[in-house]
Amino acid sequence: AQRASASTVANAKLLQLAVKRCSRRLLVAFPAGATGIDGAARDTFVRDQLPALYNELWDLALDADKTSLDCVVLLEPVASFLERGSAAGADAVEVVWSAGPTISSCTPDAELQMAKADLRVESLGDELQEELFGVSYVLYDNINERLPQFAKVAVGGTFDHFHNGHKKLLSITAAVTTQEIVCGITGASMLKDKKFGDRIETIEERKESVLLFLNSVASPSLNLNLVTIDDPWGPTVVDDDIEAIVVSTEVLKGARLINEERARRGFKPLQVVAVARSNAYTLSSTFVRRRQQAAM
Repeated sequence: AQRASASTVANAKLLQLAVKRCSRRLLVAFPAGATGIDGAARDTFVRDQLPALYNELWDLALDADKTSLDCVVLLEPVASFLERGSAAGADAVEVVWSAGPTISSCTPDAELQMAKADLRVESLGDELQEELFGVSYVLYDNINERLPQFAKVAVGGTFDHFHNGHKKLLSITAAVTTQEIVCGITGASMLKDKKFGDRIETIEERKESVLLFLNSVASPSLNLNLVTIDDPWGPTVVDDDIEAIVVSTEVLKGARLINEERARRGFKPLQVVAVARSNAYTLSSTFVRRRQQAAM
């Protein structure tokens, strides 16, 4: 797989798709020109990015229940690695997945297949486009952009077994809101397919956790409106005063669908603030419920 997109969000999604498709060994490479990552760039990468990348790959493997998946981050172009043959395990490579030409510049197919004639080269660009690029958004942790400010902001989730991921999402919501937060909390009708669903807290317990946290971190001047939602849209498609929505990057597609429904109803689109998800496996309510189940 090639971690090739300039967008950190697309990078993360590309890795997630690759981990799901790979059964034995996943090689992560960078199309950084003929010589790969060299000199000072190599030193910086090894110090600053390589550890985080291996952590991310492990987390994705856990989430996909693939703890035996062998993930290797290469410091050379894919074609160069393939030419090294069996000593490096390159002869066993069956397919190269890329972000696709519409999202990033990748190693040309012809170059790869000269290095290994029976290699398949497949683009995951269409899936990345569908998941990530049907909606414009502000990534909250982009230090080159100031956090926008909106009078009325929506955020939603199950908020079961309230954890640090929820706190991150709600803290960003509070930081971009000047008047009112509309927080949708999923009702029972939307939780039927959740893993270990019998261990999900009641709607009253989940609302109490959200309200306690928001009262701790949000400005006292903010109006906090907690509502139960029984469909994927909640109040976002009936309240034209809502200006923005805060979502995690894994559900950007949902933000796009909300804006499509708002357009059908004659509402202006919501501005989207995206919060990058981290520690996808352990920082989740499913993980907490799974541990509870195992402890029985």
